[in-house]
Amino acid sequence: MVARSKLYAQLDSLEGELDEKLMPHLEEAAKGKNEYIFCAKSFVPYVSLRKHADKLTAELIELLSDIFYLREKLGEPLDNTNAGRLCEFCEKWVNLTDRHRNSAQDLAIQFLKEIKA
Repeated sequence: MVARSKLYAQLDSLEGELDEKLMPHLEEAAKGKNEYIFCAKSFVPYVSLRKHADKLTAELIELLSDIFYLREKLGEPLDNTNAGRLCEFCEKWVNLTDRHRNSAQDLAIQFLKEIKA
C-alpha cells in the first residue's frame, strides 16, 4: 500500500508540473502568440511541419509519457485529464484532412475553457 501511495504522490507531482507549465502556454496561444503550440514531433506525420515543433510542448509530451506510465501502472484512466486532452488537441491540430479544423488559437481557447470549467 505504501508503494501505491508513493506512486500516487509522484503522479500528483507530475500532473501539477504539467498544469503549471501548460496553463501559461495555453494562455499565450489563446492570445494568438503561438500558432504551433500543438505541434509536437510525436504527433506530426508531416516532415515540413516538424521543423515548427514547439519546444515547451515537446517538454510537456515527455512529461506525459511519465504520467501515462504511472496512470497505467495504477489502473487510472486518462479520460478527462489534462494529459490526455493535450494529446487529443495535438491530434486535432495536426489533422490536415479535416477541412473544419480549428486554428491553434481556437483550440487553445477551447482547451482553456475545458480546464476552467
